[in-house]
Amino acid sequence: MAPLELDDETAWAVVQLVTRRGRLPQGAPTSPHLANLVARPLDRRLAGLGREQGWTYTRYADDLTFSSNEAPAHSITPRELIGAIGRIVADEGFRLADHKTHVMSRHQRQLVTGLVVNQRLALPKPKRRLLRAMLHRLQTSGLESLDLHQVQVVHGHLAMARLVDPDGFTQTCHELSGLLHEVNTNRPR
Repeated sequence: MAPLELDDETAWAVVQLVTRRGRLPQGAPTSPHLANLVARPLDRRLAGLGREQGWTYTRYADDLTFSSNEAPAHSITPRELIGAIGRIVADEGFRLADHKTHVMSRHQRQLVTGLVVNQRLALPKPKRRLLRAMLHRLQTSGLESLDLHQVQVVHGHLAMARLVDPDGFTQTCHELSGLLHEVNTNRPR
């Protein structure tokens, strides 16, 4: 396990402790850190490619993004950039998901890791509609109509919306969020 500079026996023990059937389990508290360790050489190479070509490279889990406010003057074309990225990714033992590879211009909705990132960070319309529908159900049916899991789901969606766009929500959302918190903390487990 080169990034940690462990001997083979210790590395094998760590791998046995943190994997299941040879894979990192999703949702395990160790998974993001281990994924970052494994991807460190990939990140270095892709960040270097981005710098060389005038792009900014970011990665969240397995979502790789190359971005720029202006098309870099000395850069290769997006198609050539994708080819170079694919070669580095393959060389590091991974593969690109072609169906998830997109080139987006400034005139399109730019969706990265489930968020719109054009001019400012925003929730995409389907998520906003879902949140409105949840809040409408809450207002019309009352909190009693929701079980604990549903309350937690609504609370999670509100927290995400508030994090992404704190100014974009009305007093009603803040009141409902407080109400949800109160119900969530007072319900028996």
